[in-house]
Amino acid sequence: MHVYYIHLAIVILKGHISVNHWLPFNMAQLYKGILWLLMFSSETQAAQPAVTFARTLQVNSRAPYNGSYYIYSGKNDYSFKRLMTAIDLTTAIASASLDFYIWYSVESNYDFVIVEEHTVDMDDWTTLRDTGGILSSSTGSSCSSWQTYHPFLVRYQTKQSSSCSSSGSTGSWFAKTGSSNGWQRWNFDLSAFRSKKIEVSISFVCDYSVQNEGVYIDQVSITTDGVVTTESFENGMGQWLLLSPYITTTTTTTTTTTTTTTTTTTTTTSTTTTTDATTATTTTTTE
Repeated sequence: MHVYYIHLAIVILKGHISVNHWLPFNMAQLYKGILWLLMFSSETQAAQPAVTFARTLQVNSRAPYNGSYYIYSGKNDYSFKRLMTAIDLTTAIASASLDFYIWYSVESNYDFVIVEEHTVDMDDWTTLRDTGGILSSSTGSSCSSWQTYHPFLVRYQTKQSSSCSSSGSTGSWFAKTGSSNGWQRWNFDLSAFRSKKIEVSISFVCDYSVQNEGVYIDQVSITTDGVVTTESFENGMGQWLLLSPYITTTTTTTTTTTTTTTTTTTTTTSTTTTTDATTATTTTTTE
């Protein structure tokens, strides 16, 4: 079955709209969540730079960590899902950190949760290591196929025959697989990025088959010099965006190139996803 959505272009998303594909596992009428980014199929993901789609829906009986809402990943083969925000640390003096609560059950050694970071407008991506030692540098059993499924991951892993090293072209690999057996708190020290504008992404990466329940995210906090900003998704997405791995920034930029004979101005497109308790819309603005 082919599902079509309009977003700057027509994109073919291969998959079935069913409980067993991208709708939540074992649906019940108890809690609400926000469904994470829809999947790219393996043959379209590299060619499609922009697909963002969110919606509010009834999800299963797993209670949120706090309140009545959370972010839920859904389940998709070949998927690479990002929950992303920009953080301005140019005025940070002493410290900065990111923490959130996560519940996950993913295919062990094949599907992974990572937290990505890069400087705005720079291709210096890496994955972050948490302060509690929960994440590991193990690349698992699917790494030898990542360049086919998710070529973006060469920034964190280098293929070596049938295995991979945990460092890539721009950064290192730290990730978690398997099951959390309940809500866990993950904390990340961002102090090393003081004086920078960065973007961080809580990301869920899957191989070609076998989907467990997925990933739930709740109560995400950013702390800068003791000032805490928390998003629990009770009234939508807040400052967080659902982006593809082929949209590598949350910011809108305009590039102007001038030669001796012509001036060429390129206008880019920013994508904003807003979600409230009953509906979700995707708004595309061209400037």
